[in-house]
Amino acid sequence: GDTNLLDFLISNGDSSDYVLSFTGSGNEVTWVSGSSVSSSYADIDYDIIGDYNIFTIGVESDGAKQDLTYSGDSNEIDITQTGYGSAVGGHSIIHNLVGDSNTVTILQETTLAASVINLDTNGNNQVITITQSD
Repeated sequence: GDTNLLDFLISNGDSSDYVLSFTGSGNEVTWVSGSSVSSSYADIDYDIIGDYNIFTIGVESDGAKQDLTYSGDSNEIDITQTGYGSAVGGHSIIHNLVGDSNTVTILQETTLAASVINLDTNGNNQVITITQSD
């Protein structure tokens, strides 16, 4: 649907597998997992279709994996992925975007392992900022 406000605050989500699908425009979605309680090795898949949406995603855990597929125009996507990473494989973000005039900001930080960001975009006038550090 359109013009919804959704907040997801996840705790005790170790080794969880989430599949989230959103269709609509003008929505504001906040996803927070980890932080004060562990969500290590969470696997989160997002499928988003629509325009003028705002997605704020924060994952603070070890070894998180996120797979995001967006289709639409003038969306704002802010992804923060922090935590130790894992000695096995670190964090990963797979991000596929189709549309015009989207703003994407990704911050990915780990300390113990290499992490990966796979970004594929198709469209015009994208604003993309990526910060990756250990």
